[in-house]
Amino acid sequence: MFQNILESIKININTVRSIIKTNDKLMNILFSSSAGIKTEISEETKLILNTALPEIPKLREWRIYEHCAAVTRLYAIYENFVEELISNWLIILPDLYPQYSDLEETIRENHQEGVGKLLIELKKKKSRYEHLSPEKVMQGLFYGTTGEKKYELLPDAFLIQEQNLRRDTKESLGQIREVGKITEWFKTPDAGVAVVEEIKLSVGNQLFLVNEKTSCCYLVAINSIQIDGKPVNDVQTTTGMEVGLKFDLSAKKGLRLFQLKVE
Repeated sequence: MFQNILESIKININTVRSIIKTNDKLMNILFSSSAGIKTEISEETKLILNTALPEIPKLREWRIYEHCAAVTRLYAIYENFVEELISNWLIILPDLYPQYSDLEETIRENHQEGVGKLLIELKKKKSRYEHLSPEKVMQGLFYGTTGEKKYELLPDAFLIQEQNLRRDTKESLGQIREVGKITEWFKTPDAGVAVVEEIKLSVGNQLFLVNEKTSCCYLVAINSIQIDGKPVNDVQTTTGMEVGLKFDLSAKKGLRLFQLKVE
């Protein structure tokens, strides 16, 4: 789920990078030629450039426009990335916390506040939330408080907050922190050793594994834990402690461990 989001943002950022490089090459060809600097290009390319020459802006204006366009596009890419990340995480939360009351208080407060704001928005004649009905907006909160059915956290209830890049919304969903690093990995039995910070680990807990070189990130569950060669179901670690870990997916040496803390 999260891997697809990361791949999408990498493709979009690489596209922006490619466009900037392409524009730089065009500028070098056009403005070095006009300055009398010899640039080797084909006759066909010269013909195309000469045809376009009257429409070509001045170098300074071109660069200003390019920078503004790049920054605007990168902002949009990042905001969309954050919205998708939040939306996907909200889908997972009800499975991690089947009881609505077990959610962190901040999450419940933001959810309830967002539901209230959405209901007010729906009363307006024109609203960006016309695709929602009052019943749909209230359904998740109703099932969460009554327990009659499985509740859902409507993403719109969190994203309605007009915050730059949704920073406050992200913080309201919990804090992600680095908790360790895999220092050894063995193909057999497909398990390894991690040096961890002070943290409580339990079989079934989920962690994010992050590869710093490739920016790859994926979610895993802990299948087994060993301390000094002995299996345990739970452990309260201390900083610098070595822990034997086996996940539901294969890993490798050097991956960093992150935990999303939602209390």
